[in-house]
Amino acid sequence: MILKNGNFKIKISEDKTFTFNSTDNKPFDVLINPLNINRSDYYKAFCIEIETDCSLKRLILVGPPFGSTKDIAIINDNNLIMYIDTTLFVIDYHEAILKFYKVILTFGTGFSIYKFCDGYIIYGELEIIKLSKNFNVEWSFSGKDIFVTDNDTNPFLIEGELIYLTDWNGDKYIIDNSGKVVG
Repeated sequence: MILKNGNFKIKISEDKTFTFNSTDNKPFDVLINPLNINRSDYYKAFCIEIETDCSLKRLILVGPPFGSTKDIAIINDNNLIMYIDTTLFVIDYHEAILKFYKVILTFGTGFSIYKFCDGYIIYGELEIIKLSKNFNVEWSFSGKDIFVTDNDTNPFLIEGELIYLTDWNGDKYIIDNSGKVVG
């Protein structure tokens, strides 16, 4: 996943070779491990490359084991906001430091995060969660089954202030910016 903001280019990828305390790790500048995960735990390592015209910093974020690198991050001001499985991370990418993290209680796995109205939407396997701009849960919505399809149908789409969902059974939902079904 690649994000750009002004002079900054941020590339996020899974680092499948990272192991704690290994001399074989690819070089990195900062290790971020707020969940205190250790070598014997089940985890994923995400490489965050922050590039400007004159510098490159490599961060390793150690996080929950479930999650991909597709649509897991957005930029807001100087912050890289990442949502991996059940955990939200806010990284000041100018300073290359973790500002904040929060575990968000959800049903199932969270897939991705998006800007939405005056906050954020987390698209999850079993639930859609609306977060305020301060990352507090405002509402959540669940359907009859998981928000995943087995065909080419997109199970999740944001258009303006509406969210279009399709579950595994083919049931369709349209919810508004307050989490109410409108269609």
